[in-house]
Formats: sequence, structure tokens, C-alpha cells
Amino acid sequence: MPCILSNLFEPSHIKTIDLSRETQNYLYKIVSIFVRTIMMITALIFLLSILNTLTFGIVWNAKITVPNETTVWEAGKNYTVKWETTTEAGPIPDNVTGIIKLGYLEEGSIDEHLYWDLASGFLLNSGSNTIRLPCDLETKDSYIIVLMGNSGNASPKFTIHGSAHGRQQQEQPPSQPLEAE
Repeated sequence: MPCILSNLFEPSHIKTIDLSRETQNYLYKIVSIFVRTIMMITALIFLLSILNTLTFGIVWNAKITVPNETTVWEAGKNYTVKWETTTEAGPIPDNVTGIIKLGYLEEGSIDEHLYWDLASGFLLNSGSNTIRLPCDLETKDSYIIVLMGNSGNASPKFTIHGSAHGRQQQEQPPSQPLEAE
């Protein structure tokens, strides 16, 4: 059976060679082994990625119970943030730590404005952590607490009343920028 080989440097020049039946069978076996090996490697990579997802891809998305939509806090004071310790993935394990951030929502924006880090390094399976609110917060009814473990989930919007110090600062006119000399 003739086999066609093309010279890469002379595309118009095509050579044919005759291969014995034995050589053709040998080449067919080599190509078949190569293709099966590639398919097995691809299947192995796919299975390892699934195993990795099952092992490390569990998301502990704990529902925040305090604060909630009826909560009213005051800037500068201590409060306890609470959350459920059992999620859709099961109970939160002992080695998962969390971060609590304070932010706020604005209508028409997807930004959560997570400017304040309130706590970190606590065990997520504890179900609560005491935080201290910053003293200089403005009064808003759109604050949120975000609890981060290996996911971030937000509380419902709630209210924080700014402290007297914060309210006085808000009423002062903005400071003037320094002029260049």
C-alpha cells in the first residue's frame, strides 16, 4: 500500500513510498497506543480535577443571623455577630477560620464597599464573634456584615447610627486643600 510523504520545504513535491504490511501494522499499533495513552491521561486529569473539587471545593456559606434587617447598632460600640454553623455542605469543620467585614450597599451599585475589617482568625464553627464598630461611621440603613471563610456571604441590610463624634464631623464643611507654594 503506498504511503504519501510531503516535503515541508517543497509543498508541490510529493513522494510516495511503499510500506510492507508488517510495517503498516506496526505503525498502526504505535499510533493506537499513543492515542489510547493520551485519552487515559485526559481521563485521569479529569478525575483528579473532580476529586480536587470534592475534597477542597466545599463551600462553608454560613448564614448570618445577627445582624438582620431589624438590627440597629451604634457606631463605636461592641456587638456580637452570629451565624449558623451547619450549612448545606454539613457542619463547619474545626480548622476553618473567618473574617468579618463591614460594608454598605448603594442603590444601583453592585459594590459592597467593604472598607472595614472588624475581626479575623476566629474559628468559623464558633457561631459568633464580638466586634467593635468604628467610631466615625455615618448613619445609614444599608450597612451589611460579610462573613468570609472560604466564601463571602452578607447579612441583610441593617442600620448603624453614627456616633455624636461622627455626626459632628459630617456637619463640618469639607477641609480646604493646601495650596501649592
